[in-house]
Amino acid sequence: MCDSPIAVGCGESEYTDNDVLVGSDGLPFIPGTTLAGVCRHYLEDSGKDTDKLFGSAKNGKNAVEESRIIFYEAFNTHFNGIGQRDGVAINLESGTADDGALFNYEVVGEESRFGLRIEINDDQDADGRAYIDEIVSGFNSGMIRIGFKSNRGFGRVHLENCMLDEVCNINDLIGFDWNNMSDAYDAKAVSRSADNRFSYELKLKSFMMIADNSTLDTHDNKLVNAAQLTNQSGKPIIPGTVWCGIFRHYCYNVLTETDDAEKAEFMSEVFGSTEQASKIIFNESVLEGGEMMCITRNAIDRFTGGTCDKKLFTNRPVFGGTTELCVTISQTLPEALTKKVKNLLELFVSEIKDGFVNIGSMGSVGGGIFEEIGGADNE
Repeated sequence: MCDSPIAVGCGESEYTDNDVLVGSDGLPFIPGTTLAGVCRHYLEDSGKDTDKLFGSAKNGKNAVEESRIIFYEAFNTHFNGIGQRDGVAINLESGTADDGALFNYEVVGEESRFGLRIEINDDQDADGRAYIDEIVSGFNSGMIRIGFKSNRGFGRVHLENCMLDEVCNINDLIGFDWNNMSDAYDAKAVSRSADNRFSYELKLKSFMMIADNSTLDTHDNKLVNAAQLTNQSGKPIIPGTVWCGIFRHYCYNVLTETDDAEKAEFMSEVFGSTEQASKIIFNESVLEGGEMMCITRNAIDRFTGGTCDKKLFTNRPVFGGTTELCVTISQTLPEALTKKVKNLLELFVSEIKDGFVNIGSMGSVGGGIFEEIGGADNE
């Protein structure tokens, strides 16, 4: 089951800059290559030898040892719609969007469900169960994520209604049916929490505006120029990309006294680059208990102090509510950098609580001010 939106692109741009991969029935699915790739990467980061299970070249020659594990394509079993999201590149110096850097893409809605099927052949060493346990733990801890922008809140899933059968003779193999598996598998028993995970409960003191630029919104039969971004369930959200962008800019400014080379290395190691993935994960935050209301405003002429002609516009931000900021630091980040990120994260949250860091737009008119409900919950 999808705990957050999933973005598995097909490379086409019929509706957006990156459309979701769908089958002939129009429903999204997850390729087996995608599932195999994320699982192998997770096992390797966990220090596991994956060559035996996933296959490898022998002694660097062309001969290849065949993979013993098969990931079938995961087809949709419950569809919660396909939505659109916007993205933009942020200039670290100014904290504003770079020119020409706006793009959009499709995502599969949260609470969608897919059927995951994994098969391990020729398991003579009986180590396949241990690998399955590790993979299940990776999914349920949130460390195995699917699709792109997985370190920015997308692709988080958990496994439900798991079954595991061992087929030991040819007759059972011939009559095998995925739908008639009999042995229940307790996914919770093998799941563990990820290290270096932090969560902070926050309360919106004012209003918040993270505009949904992909959807035209109306209220009382009137067009709304810009409305707060919501998920497929209609709840206001703070995307992981927003959290990361604000924290990344914050770290860049705090480290002003640091040597330029050292600062560049920190930013690249923690937040990633074109050559390596980010080592910090921001979940998408859902705002609970808030209310979306319209604000109609006029643009003011700075010279006369009067209203500008034809400059009346309506926004629909969210007022009040609570949410949770969840951050995970990868175990592969060096200890010294991990400690520095933890300290910066604590400082970042304290400044959010004090009103010095605003979330979303309209910060200059009192928007995006939060207060902390509780302290950090280090899982």
